[in-house]
Amino acid sequence: MSRLVFKAAKSMWFSPLRMPGRSWSSELCARAVRELFVAGNKRPLSWLRGQMNTSVVPHPSMLKTHFTQHSLAEVPVMMAAPKGPYFQSKIILYLHGGGYVAGSPASHRALIAQLAINSKCLVIAPDYRLAPEHTFPTPQDDCLAVAQAVAEIYSGAKLIVAGDSAGGALAVTTAIDLARLHEAGEAANSASKLVLISPWVDPTDDAGTMQSNASSDVFRAEFLQQSYQALMQGDARLSARVKVLDADLYRLPHTLIQCGTGELLYDQIQAFNLAAQQAGVVVQLENYTGQFHDFQMFSPLLADARRAMQSIARFIG
Repeated sequence: MSRLVFKAAKSMWFSPLRMPGRSWSSELCARAVRELFVAGNKRPLSWLRGQMNTSVVPHPSMLKTHFTQHSLAEVPVMMAAPKGPYFQSKIILYLHGGGYVAGSPASHRALIAQLAINSKCLVIAPDYRLAPEHTFPTPQDDCLAVAQAVAEIYSGAKLIVAGDSAGGALAVTTAIDLARLHEAGEAANSASKLVLISPWVDPTDDAGTMQSNASSDVFRAEFLQQSYQALMQGDARLSARVKVLDADLYRLPHTLIQCGTGELLYDQIQAFNLAAQQAGVVVQLENYTGQFHDFQMFSPLLADARRAMQSIARFIG
């Protein structure tokens, strides 16, 4: 990762232009992640997965968090709990991003640790199966199975479902499916709150900020297109469990959405916010000027990321 940071810093010397409203530190972080994806395009997917799992920006919260590995509903999960006292009345189900093809609880352990420490809650993060080895709807089914198990085991606690990027879409469909099952008496509980970080709500989107923010975000639209194809693998169905912008959003609980104005997904996230509000959902939208996709992963370095993580903790309550 240090080599990628060096390349990013070097590029800033020769090409100093950055998005209006974006700090130099944010630009450096964005370019470093972009270098990771550029390198990943030239290597097997296993390389990108390995880099994402090991190139974690460490956070002090990790030293205050106890990580354990378990299995729920036959899905591996990481459990992260504060080493000190924490609430038994709330539990967070966190669904990681990575375009359905990469990422894991390990790649997001710094962010997961911050959630655990800031909210004083146990966080459970499923290591759901990835494409192209496992196609739609395997990731969705894995996440829902874990959510049902959590709702059953911790039936007396309020469940908060959270996720970033593709994990944000998984969080939406998990919350909706869990509510539907609860209504039918097939689930012990439904989500009380939903937290979405840069959710990838429309994989068919190819206009607007998908084009205009191409030079300011951390990856290109081609990566998203390839990831969507890897998930669906020729399946012509356009399911609301993937394009969650078309889902039955009225079932969503009180929702917090965070988004950077410099990310490819900016337009579709704004459309999702409007659709959720029109469906009667109480939504709190936070747009961070000049920030890139999943900038919250860099809270040790970016003031906006720290502010965003603190806002999530306040929302969880």
